[in-house]
Amino acid sequence: MSIVLTSAQMRAVENDAIASGAFTGLELMERAGQAVVDAVLAARARIKPCLDAP
Repeated sequence: MSIVLTSAQMRAVENDAIASGAFTGLELMERAGQAVVDAVLAARARIKPCLDAP
């Protein structure tokens, strides 16, 4: 099951992570960017065979 957070809740989680010293803002942004790339590549892999079909 996925947990869905509001933007305010996510901002609070990020602020807590940064304030704790566990992550920098840059690290969080890099991780978010990599997650987007991974999701796009996974989706592309699923639909590419359909696009190549005759």
